Amino acid sequence: MAFRSNPSCYLAIPSDPEFAPVRQAVVEALTELNVEPAEADDATRSSRLGSLEHADFVIADVTGPSRWVLWELGYAYASRKPVLILSQERSEVPPELGKSQVILYSLEQIPELGEYVRYWIKTMIRAQRSRYEPVVNL
Repeated sequence: MAFRSNPSCYLAIPSDPEFAPVRQAVVEALTELNVEPAEADDATRSSRLGSLEHADFVIADVTGPSRWVLWELGYAYASRKPVLILSQERSEVPPELGKSQVILYSLEQIPELGEYVRYWIKTMIRAQRSRYEPVVNL
């Protein structure tokens, strides 16, 4: 993946009010790093598919039963997009994610979660850019 301009990140975070602090922390981290947050405009599969196709990577929160989040994760994995998976400590991680790395957090740890998201984004972007930058020998 080579970024054409600013990279974009699809947010597979439930829209329930309890996730507002998580969403805010993630969006602040993205904005600070000049990454465009992307989300589905509505709940249709075609809207989600279009937004996912154009995103460079995905951040997903698998807290609670959300069939859309798991569908979006499956699409991201099939498209070989980098994915960061989050889950609240009180939640049971879906067994389908068996060997995936999941970042556990509590609502009291939202500032630390934002810092980790920043770190992950910087690391992921640096790795992707170094992979596609041409090597010039002078």
